[in-house]
Amino acid sequence: METFAILGRMKSLSLSRPLVIMVVGLPGSGKSFFARQFADTFSAPVVSYDKLRSTIFPDPTFSRGEDAVLQDIADYEINELLKTHKTFIVDGGVNTRIERVAIERQARAHDYHTLIVWVQTDEPTSHMRATKRSSKRKTDEWNVSITDELFKLQVKRLNAPLRTEQQVVVSGKHTYATQAKVVLKKLVSPREDEVQTVHPPERNLNNDDQTSAHRRSITIN
Repeated sequence: METFAILGRMKSLSLSRPLVIMVVGLPGSGKSFFARQFADTFSAPVVSYDKLRSTIFPDPTFSRGEDAVLQDIADYEINELLKTHKTFIVDGGVNTRIERVAIERQARAHDYHTLIVWVQTDEPTSHMRATKRSSKRKTDEWNVSITDELFKLQVKRLNAPLRTEQQVVVSGKHTYATQAKVVLKKLVSPREDEVQTVHPPERNLNNDDQTSAHRRSITIN
C-alpha cells in the first residue's frame, strides 16, 4: 500500500467504528514508544499509566495501593473518552486478560471495537531497558528504573493475548514506521465478526462487492 511510504504526512485515521487500542508487552519492550508515536501520527488521545504514575507519585513504589489509585483515574479517563466516539490508545494496565476483558465490555457498550497491539521484545533486552532507565532519554521521561524482582513479577503477570482477541504483533526493536505499517495493514484487513454481520449466509455477492465489504472503512489523510 503506497500510503505506508508516506507515514510522515498522515494526519488522521477515520474508521467505520472507533477503536480502543490496547498496547501490551513486557516492561521495556517499547510499548510507550509505539503508543506515543502512533498517537502523534493520528492525533489520538492516550491513557498513559506511566504518565499518571510519574505525575501523581514522583517517587513511585509500585505498591498495590499506588496501582489502585492509578486504575481509578485511568478508568475515569477511559469512560470519558468512550463518550467521544473517537479512537484512542491505552498504554499500560492491560497486560492481564481480566484487565482487557473489562475494557472490551466497556468498549462494546459504547459501540467501539478493540485492538490489541502486542509489542514483543526479547526478555533480556526488555530487562536491560526497564532496569536502566535514563531521564535524559525522551522515551524514559515518564519512567523510572525498576528492580529485577519487579521485572520478574511483571513477566509473570503478562497474559499473552488469546487467538480469539483481535490483535496484531509488532517488534519492539523495529522502527516506528515499520510498526505502523503492520498495524495499518491489520486495520484494513478483514474482521471475521464484521464479515459475518455484513454477509448473511443466504446473500450472494459478486467479487467486487465482497472485496469492498470485507475491508474496514479507513481514510488516511
